[in-house]
Amino acid sequence: MNLKNNTHNQHFIPQVEQRFNARNPQASKSEQQIYSFSVKNMKDRENYEISLDDKDGTYIQQNLSEEHLFSFDGADESSERFNFEALFHQYESDIGTNTTTLLSKLDSGCVDTQTEVRNIFNAKMLNFYRNPFSIEKALNTVGTLGSYSPTDSEIANMLNAVHLGNKPEKKEICSKYGISYQEYEQWLSNLFMLLHELKDGLPNIMEMSNNTLFTDSSNFVSAIIYKYENEHCLLSDRGFSIPLPEDDYLALDFNLCSHAFISYTFLDFDKFAPKEVPKDALNACKFRPRSIDVRYILDDLDALQFYNKNVIYQCHGKVYGSADAYLGVQVLK
Repeated sequence: MNLKNNTHNQHFIPQVEQRFNARNPQASKSEQQIYSFSVKNMKDRENYEISLDDKDGTYIQQNLSEEHLFSFDGADESSERFNFEALFHQYESDIGTNTTTLLSKLDSGCVDTQTEVRNIFNAKMLNFYRNPFSIEKALNTVGTLGSYSPTDSEIANMLNAVHLGNKPEKKEICSKYGISYQEYEQWLSNLFMLLHELKDGLPNIMEMSNNTLFTDSSNFVSAIIYKYENEHCLLSDRGFSIPLPEDDYLALDFNLCSHAFISYTFLDFDKFAPKEVPKDALNACKFRPRSIDVRYILDDLDALQFYNKNVIYQCHGKVYGSADAYLGVQVLK
């Protein structure tokens, strides 16, 4: 795959996902804006107070992006550089279709949504891995994946370029996001190894890891889509929030659009099954054909309030959306 192009302004939450939360969705892409809010008191987030940054909104084309964040091995400002835009492209192209199709199917009563739910998870997990506000968490999750040496010489040479190539904005990026040069290099290397196909026709490492979560016989997997007619859902600058304690569950919430979010939960059968459940019954559940328990819930205001508060509490410092008011949140204008 050719990783060379001239993209400078590189988004870590795709424009297509932000456009699902645009304050003016009918405008041309160059004119679409999203409301940006800053957490009012970073040391006391439990007040859930945010302030509107600009009453006219922020242009999506320039939002949640960074100059040359994923660039490496480029000669000068005018030349093409190697970066990860090609690796990101398929997920960014598909997320719009999958989101629209999922919500349309659910609205029509169609239950055949397994593919969309899994594809959306892949795209949202990519946002986690490539988000500069979550570098430390991503490194802890992936470890030293980028330190391995691929046996394929072409892939090995490209990984070596990620390690050793010129990173034009390295100093500014490391300073802005509070990371060392070594952490920045390791993060980029991990992204390359997660997303590059190691063999033609096989999933990349990120997708294989995600597939394991869905197919592991010890897991019960649910995806709940919450949708609202008149209320609005916030979008975190991190792209996700965690609704349950990480020690006990793997659970992640993601914004789908201005009026919907999706909550994934992965439970270990052995850990959470009641003790009175017979072993045979438990084994029957564990080894039945794998599928995701997909549920569609409309206008659950308690769930939305909990979600919006979590987004504020767990974001890096900013949240975004299509409206200037949110359930459970005090917006200071």
